Amino acid sequence: MQEPLLAALIEARARVRRDRTYRVPEALVQECMRATDADTLGCAYHTITAAEFSSRLAMPLPAYELQAFVMRYYGYCLQYDPRSAWCDTRYSAAWDLVGWLTNMWNDHSAKTSWLPGWKEWLARIYRHGTPPEKLALVTGTLEHLFENRAIAQFFADWMADPILQEAYRDATMWNQGGGNSPLSREADNNSRR
Repeated sequence: MQEPLLAALIEARARVRRDRTYRVPEALVQECMRATDADTLGCAYHTITAAEFSSRLAMPLPAYELQAFVMRYYGYCLQYDPRSAWCDTRYSAAWDLVGWLTNMWNDHSAKTSWLPGWKEWLARIYRHGTPPEKLALVTGTLEHLFENRAIAQFFADWMADPILQEAYRDATMWNQGGGNSPLSREADNNSRR
């Protein structure tokens, strides 16, 4: 059975597509962002980050709220590896995170305002994560981020940390071995929903 909150957000998304004047109510967005079930959390993420819907929110989210929610969402996915219709799995979240961070890297104001906090967040996830979470972070996110040498250099201080140096070394091996993927190119992370 579908959660009532999820059903309301899905209906709001459908109304956005039917009615050019409709705006997704702020209270609904805020409530969905606080959800604890995978489907509602995932639907909220894909609603507030997809241009089709984010431009139709009754009240645009402040940048700090958006960043905090996206961190929470990716953290949830990395930790729980959900299997749901709306929520990303551990690896799809790790791959989407590459695009999110690469887009931030390419935006000077976001790069200086938000990227240092994301770097600290990634360090916390790695330090406290389970082996599957760490593996997803290295192989799904860091090794593709590090295809950009400037981003790898931004993380180079991890080599001075006994725990983080393992993640850094493992992630750079992908690029040293000739690894190259489209994940680290600026892209719309939400084209599939």
